[in-house]
Amino acid sequence: MNGSKYILLLLIGLSSSCQILRSDPNRPTYENGANSDTTQTVVKPDETNVPDKPVVEVPKFDQVEFHGEYFHVASRQEQFDVALILPFYFGANNDRSAATSNVMLHYYQGVKLALRELESRGLNLKLHVYDNVNDTSQTKKILDYSQMKKMDLIIGPIIESHLKIVSQFSRKHKIPVFSPFSKVDGLGQANSAFFSTIPSNELKAKRLVEFWEDNYVDHKLLILRDNGRMEKDFVPYLIEALKRSGKLLYSEVEYTTKLDWTTELSRTDENLIYIPSLNRKKVSSSMGKIFAAKRKVVVFGEQSWAQFEDNDYNFWSKMNVHLVANEFIDALDTNNFHFRRYFRAAYQEDPEVYSYMGYDQMSFIGEFLMAFGEHFPMYLEGRSFKYLGTTFEFGMENGFQQNHHLFFLKFEDYKLQRIQD
Repeated sequence: MNGSKYILLLLIGLSSSCQILRSDPNRPTYENGANSDTTQTVVKPDETNVPDKPVVEVPKFDQVEFHGEYFHVASRQEQFDVALILPFYFGANNDRSAATSNVMLHYYQGVKLALRELESRGLNLKLHVYDNVNDTSQTKKILDYSQMKKMDLIIGPIIESHLKIVSQFSRKHKIPVFSPFSKVDGLGQANSAFFSTIPSNELKAKRLVEFWEDNYVDHKLLILRDNGRMEKDFVPYLIEALKRSGKLLYSEVEYTTKLDWTTELSRTDENLIYIPSLNRKKVSSSMGKIFAAKRKVVVFGEQSWAQFEDNDYNFWSKMNVHLVANEFIDALDTNNFHFRRYFRAAYQEDPEVYSYMGYDQMSFIGEFLMAFGEHFPMYLEGRSFKYLGTTFEFGMENGFQQNHHLFFLKFEDYKLQRIQD
């Protein structure tokens, strides 16, 4: 064999060896030293016995724009049932019931106008209206109706005792509750799905003291007590908030017609005075005597003072009067002007403050339901939403969601103006 044939046979041999050593993807792996010459039974896994992997549904999220912010919101329902439980007193037979009925009617008119607008924008909501005539047995009877368990939201009723009953129902059936009018100082059991549009006395006291700390920390505060309802309901919370603060010097004085304000007020420093009374005569008498003392003062009172008859707003401007309010209707605001025209066209009368409240609250509720559906409670807390006369700023306080917002108003240029939103 010549040299060239020898080299060719050698190359063929090496190539065959490489093919044998090359990994075959279909070749089984042998254990315990077995080789390819050993007969083996290769058992493939029984794929029919392998458990299926659990199917995990990935929630679908939509991007939602709401009041200038963008949110990712999970799939949500688009049709809603809402119960409205209020003391309408249909067929009222006495003056007190008739007065309450009139307030509820104005609120309901505002609600209906808001619903009309929202439905034109796509809201699909059925409103179920119930009259509980401010009777706890009737409230319980309404809650026993089978359809109540299917509600997506309950608005009302009023009066703390009724709201506690509805809150228990809310906790049991996981239905959010929206309290439209009443201060609620406690529910007995915490309920994060209970929303109160009016701050409790405790929260109001806290917010008022915070405002004074920010603006009048160098002033001495004098609280005029008159043994009225506000003193009994609110002033104890105010005193407690002042004690916790420790930043404001304060004193208390009892109302009498003979009170000498010249001795109670500083001659040189500006005096901060809080008058919680809702009694027109006591307020007017006190204001007159304070003015006669010829001292520099800042007087704080309640928003109901604006409803007193024959108020002398020029005098109130001189007295530097401030009011603490849950809502404020600015008559010169363009949006409020349009609402008044809209309301007059629908009902042939002017709206009252409760008409604005009904309109604002239903607008707020409807917009949230359209944007977030049943998930709406997740998107409320810690944000501020302004409507015609109400600003909503919900946060947990004392076991339930409360609106933290208060308006601080001042008489300037012969009209009431807000000084802080």
